[in-house]
Amino acid sequence: MRLVVLICLSLMLLAGGCRKAEVDEKHLGPGERMFKTRCRNCHSLPKRNAKSEERWRPFLERHARRAHLNDAHIDTLMQFLGNDSIK
Repeated sequence: MRLVVLICLSLMLLAGGCRKAEVDEKHLGPGERMFKTRCRNCHSLPKRNAKSEERWRPFLERHARRAHLNDAHIDTLMQFLGNDSIK
């Protein structure tokens, strides 16, 4: 009986640890929240330091029409993506 309980508890712990972490949206900044709602349909969360600020803006401008981004949206995303970008 002890062995059965131990196995059940172990399986429950493993199953809980394998669940995808849920992100509480109220803790996201505006740029990250916008990325999640506007960009994540096609893109995974980028490494923000993958491009320089000078390369992020043209990238966003190219995608603006498809993602329905206006200049204010691009500025918000730039604050998010540009914070850790290559200088």
